[in-house]
Amino acid sequence: MAWNMRKLKELVGLLSIYRLLLQLLIGYWLVSGIFRRFLKAAKVTPVKERVKAALRTVGLRKTAIENILKVFAHETGGFNSRLLKEQNNLCGMRHPAKRETYSRGEASGYAYYDSVEDSALDFIEWLKYNGCTIEELNKMSVSQLVIFMKRKMYFEDNLVNYLNAVRSWDV
Repeated sequence: MAWNMRKLKELVGLLSIYRLLLQLLIGYWLVSGIFRRFLKAAKVTPVKERVKAALRTVGLRKTAIENILKVFAHETGGFNSRLLKEQNNLCGMRHPAKRETYSRGEASGYAYYDSVEDSALDFIEWLKYNGCTIEELNKMSVSQLVIFMKRKMYFEDNLVNYLNAVRSWDV
């Protein structure tokens, strides 16, 4: 009888462990299913796609959008900069004193935006303020865009370095 009670306790202990494992597996299955559904529902659109859509709204064509995305990729280190993540600032823009802007103000010396779309549109405002039309942008190569930006003192690096860096990005 003692032998049977000991075996029975061992079996009950094993069954408890198996039951616990089964509960954990079922719980994981339920949670992961819910989590997957939540992720699908919360589908986050990547920054590049949101920027492309914003640039299309002002009449830019595919090549012009790609050229500007290359500039943004360079300025943000592949869309990973702290300035982008914290202030939605795609290109190190400062809050302007004179021109029309989408900027909401200045923090840490740089403009901050409600969205990356606003930042992209603000870059277009900067280009227009400096005399570049949408029609001209649509005809420019990436080299011409960077040369225009250099002439307007957008960046301090030398032209060749900046142009090579911008060209290196695959967007």
